[in-house]
Amino acid sequence: MPSDPRSIDNSHAELGDVLNHLVEELAANNHDFWARRRIGEGRRYGAGDDAVKESPVVVPYNELPDSEKEYARENAIETLKTIIDLGWTIQDPKHSVTKARFEELENRLLLHDHYRSAHEIDPPRRPDLEQILPIIAHAVGVFGDEKKASHWLRTPLPLLGDRSPSQLLAEQGGIDLIEQVLTRIEHNIPS
Repeated sequence: MPSDPRSIDNSHAELGDVLNHLVEELAANNHDFWARRRIGEGRRYGAGDDAVKESPVVVPYNELPDSEKEYARENAIETLKTIIDLGWTIQDPKHSVTKARFEELENRLLLHDHYRSAHEIDPPRRPDLEQILPIIAHAVGVFGDEKKASHWLRTPLPLLGDRSPSQLLAEQGGIDLIEQVLTRIEHNIPS
């Protein structure tokens, strides 16, 4: 039976600077995991004779030849691009925010919107904290700090019909739309 492996076409996905540093760590971890499994199966370092379970690449990642490291990097890049193409986001843990800080940022956003909508007859409903926390975390991760994230969340954008992301939070589908825009910004995908 002929084999025809197929993979997701993620050629349009870009990692951007935020994720490029992850490639080497992921490549090293994936190779070392693979090598440990092979050693557990009885394989050992050697010329590459399958009959005696030898392989020249059953070594730690840092001892691999450059060609094998590049192979591992390509697999890591493909994995990260696929995760992004499937709609997931990956955030830098250095830009994480505590729940108390989330609540403070949320209150700042909602206070801003409260002033904007004070004269509206039917002000927008307040989104649940559990819904807004991932948006704020994602924005902080993308923009690198809370001040820039807060500014972006309050700024009307042509892509959003000249509404701010914070104005869309209470609308049906608004959170998903904001996540999509943040992901596109994060990975340098033109909108």
